Amino acid sequence: MSETEKKLSGINSAAWEIRIFKRKILLCSQVSWMRKQDYHLLTVGPTTYNTDDRFMVEHVRHLQNWGLLIKKVQPSDAGLYECQMSTHPPTSIVVELKVTSKQIEAHADIQGAPDLYIHSGSLLRLVCTLRDSTEPPAFVFWYHEQRMINYDRGVTVKEGRSSSILQLQEADKSHNGNYTCSPSNAVPASINVHVLNATAGK
Repeated sequence: MSETEKKLSGINSAAWEIRIFKRKILLCSQVSWMRKQDYHLLTVGPTTYNTDDRFMVEHVRHLQNWGLLIKKVQPSDAGLYECQMSTHPPTSIVVELKVTSKQIEAHADIQGAPDLYIHSGSLLRLVCTLRDSTEPPAFVFWYHEQRMINYDRGVTVKEGRSSSILQLQEADKSHNGNYTCSPSNAVPASINVHVLNATAGK
């Protein structure tokens, strides 16, 4: 049986979830997860064998991923976890989960902050990136001062898995001010936009 060790750092926070994946498993193989410190069987195939409902298996069929999902990670969850596959010969992967007391909170970050200067009539483009998040946000709202502008005329918002881009054509003085990127699952970020008069000859 061959074993591969990996290390992950978890966070002791109610908002965090830890996902551990073993990829590219044959359709015919049976996959199980076990906690090695007490040899407790956690999952077999899609079935969970644990009274603690924080533990569950995630299976993405078309990618053949079998993931052990641990919600609301606790210090007692630290240790070695083994993913076993009933292949020939049998194979496994061992993952070490480390849980630290340091609190890391998901947060947004806007490129160019805290101040962005652009010329009147040019494109206003703000890129907001999500940091330290375990999953994509359900939504990202953009605010100009205190007003949400996602659906304003002339405003385009493009969403990615961990980013959101706001574009506004032909900025003018009315677009001066504070812009805030507010993801559903992270601390918001802000930037001050300064629209300058067009230079002579432009």
